[in-house]
Amino acid sequence: MKELIPTPAIEFRTHRIVADGGFWFPESGEKNRRCKKYGIAPEVYNILFNKQEGSCAICGVHQSELPYTLCIDHDHSTGIVRGLLCHKCNTGIGKFEDNAELLEKAINYLNLSKN
Repeated sequence: MKELIPTPAIEFRTHRIVADGGFWFPESGEKNRRCKKYGIAPEVYNILFNKQEGSCAICGVHQSELPYTLCIDHDHSTGIVRGLLCHKCNTGIGKFEDNAELLEKAINYLNLSKN
């Protein structure tokens, strides 16, 4: 599993690769709004996006393959940003209320149904 990283979601379907091989995103009002909401500087988003190679931290789907931007995932009890997730993964863990034990039970349930 990829290392989880704090990050904000924004309209960043257009980007360009810069000299160091990372991604650069133009500043936008949406990016600034979301960064402010989660208490991170806009530059931090770019750092996190690059660290995750522009992909969801759970399923690995790249931003360019999604019809929407990656979401900023955060711990609802502490407010700490964990990383960028696609909408499906973000809402999936949200539906389980960030409860790892409940997610394990769901995994076990799915595995039992395969047998």
